[in-house]
Amino acid sequence: MLALASVHFARCYVSLTGYWIYLDRYAAGVEKMPFQGRMLMMFPLRWAEHNAAVVRFAAHHAGAMQTPDLIVVSTVALFGLAATGLLLNHMYAQVSPQRLFPWLPYALLLLIAYFNYILHCEQNFLYPYDLPSLFFFTLGIWLIYTRRFWWLLLLFPVATLNRETTIFLVPLLLLDAYCESGRPQWKNLLHPWLWGKIALLFAIWEPIELYVHRRFRNNPTDLGSHMAVNITYLTHPQFWPQLFSMGAFLPLFVLSFRDQIQDIRLRTYCWIFPLWYVVMFYFGMLVETRIFGELGGLLALVSAMIIERRLRSVAAADPAAAGAQAR
Repeated sequence: MLALASVHFARCYVSLTGYWIYLDRYAAGVEKMPFQGRMLMMFPLRWAEHNAAVVRFAAHHAGAMQTPDLIVVSTVALFGLAATGLLLNHMYAQVSPQRLFPWLPYALLLLIAYFNYILHCEQNFLYPYDLPSLFFFTLGIWLIYTRRFWWLLLLFPVATLNRETTIFLVPLLLLDAYCESGRPQWKNLLHPWLWGKIALLFAIWEPIELYVHRRFRNNPTDLGSHMAVNITYLTHPQFWPQLFSMGAFLPLFVLSFRDQIQDIRLRTYCWIFPLWYVVMFYFGMLVETRIFGELGGLLALVSAMIIERRLRSVAAADPAAAGAQAR
């Protein structure tokens, strides 16, 4: 059922969204910044537009398959979502004490993805790099959690070419080091090796961003602060349902029950949520909940951990339920 739901999501993603950028212009490298600067998906789109087999296939189909660009975007969306879901299930198996709900992280990810990328009252747009970004960022979190820094270093340039939000993996690296010994300790942040890692990540991220902005310097741009419009959104109640719908309304749930996350490292990672919100308050448009999309993997995982812990607590308080669970 999760596989069918993933296919349904991918088809809805390209069928029920509008366009702020046009895929053919993006593939040609002439779309407005900063969207064009997220250039990784430009290459498969360009390939599809000039591939005779893909063009013929699209000519005989409608809906999610009616153009070569949409074939690529829907396919990448499907595989990005599925890969993220399978990775979350693997992480859940690593961190869950009893593994009561092995399907739950993937199911929550689907719910979160629908709210972040499709179910919008305002700003309901498709961007080809969104689902790859979700996967790359979740993979980056897993590499940090499993302390595989050199693999993270290999992932970082590819993921940064897809979207610059990979820079948020740096504070996650700091949060991980903060509780490296199993409990929070400020002295862990003073280790020279940690700052050497951060310097290496910046040494990759900054040249890529400089290259991107130089390459597309003549493109039109939407770059700039969105603080004024975000203040308008926050002060007008008609926008509140959309604002709070990010992550399927789960961020406040997670922050309220954060102490129910038994894994201290995952619990500490949750501080990335308010940090992301503050940064996006300046750079993004808050009603466009897809700007929080990369957090979907972590949000699904910690939500599953909280739900599992709460249900176990209820079962422990109810002898009949506890007996049923033991059987």
